Amino acid sequence: MAQISIMIDDDLKDRAELFLTELGFNFSTAFNVFIRQAIRERRIPFDIDLRNTYVCVDYELTEAELVLRADEMARGVNVVRRELIEIED
Repeated sequence: MAQISIMIDDDLKDRAELFLTELGFNFSTAFNVFIRQAIRERRIPFDIDLRNTYVCVDYELTEAELVLRADEMARGVNVVRRELIEIED
């Protein structure tokens, strides 16, 4: 059995671990699922594009993701601030 080592952002790793745990997976299992699916389909098994450069909020967050996001907001991490400009007709 081969061993692969990858570098991943600490915050991304924490978020992934929360999500994978909810699925009953660890990183090794998730990576194997991804690779097997890619080989089976002979492509990356999800779309990669630039259609939406903003954060998508039209999906449900798990409780673990909500807790993590609340903690990030409290610490000012991964928070995007945008200025709203009022336009008069």
